[in-house]
Amino acid sequence: MSQTDKNNPLNRSRLSKHSIKAGLIILLFIGGLFLLYLFSDSERHRSENAISDASNLIVLSDPDKCVIIINGEEVGVTNNKKLELDIEPNKLHKLQATKEGYETYESVVWGKKAGFYKTEISLVKIIGETPFISSPPRSGKKGQKKGNSRQPQTPSRLQEQEEQNSASPRKAVGFMERFDHNNDEKISADEYFTDFAKMDRNGDDVINLDECPPDNMQKFLNKHDNNSDEQITKDEFFIDFSEKDGNGDGFLSSNEIP
Repeated sequence: MSQTDKNNPLNRSRLSKHSIKAGLIILLFIGGLFLLYLFSDSERHRSENAISDASNLIVLSDPDKCVIIINGEEVGVTNNKKLELDIEPNKLHKLQATKEGYETYESVVWGKKAGFYKTEISLVKIIGETPFISSPPRSGKKGQKKGNSRQPQTPSRLQEQEEQNSASPRKAVGFMERFDHNNDEKISADEYFTDFAKMDRNGDDVINLDECPPDNMQKFLNKHDNNSDEQITKDEFFIDFSEKDGNGDGFLSSNEIP
């Protein structure tokens, strides 16, 4: 376009209109990018909040390739004897594990609001009519090999052991004796929950007044009956375990028992 054409009022008007259109297109494009950024950022925050509100559960299984079921729903299979998944926090969940040739494993786990909850499960293998545990227990092995340096339990050593035990707080020792059924010096959620099952005589998953310990009923209710309805649910009973489990590893050690 020549200088004369540019100076033409009509041509100047056309150029001005094109410039305005181009400017509007650029503004709309920038505005669209900004809205897209806001939407993606909002979705990212929403996703982060959803993850942070869930409880991370780690299941360690023996044997490998166990089908894990939470509250009746299949959620995955252990790989290399491990499965990580998210469960709803502040709630008791029923855990089951199955594998062909093994008895079904059942337990309960508590959904922690933050951190990891780790539970170890061991299925029982069935050979004919006689089941046996797939892995040997950690303690109580029989038949020591020749040359074993372990010393026999002489009366003096037994007395020394008793003195060490008596030096521990009586409450912690009594708590361990009551719940540590496999004598591994820690209490799992499954071991802790045996008390609820024993007291729930009618099997309705609630401990009512008739099933509470008669000698310290009020103390028991004050400790577990959070909503003061004179009955204790599984969730209420398990809160005590969750609060004691200070490091969130799914077990109670002697130093976590007040």
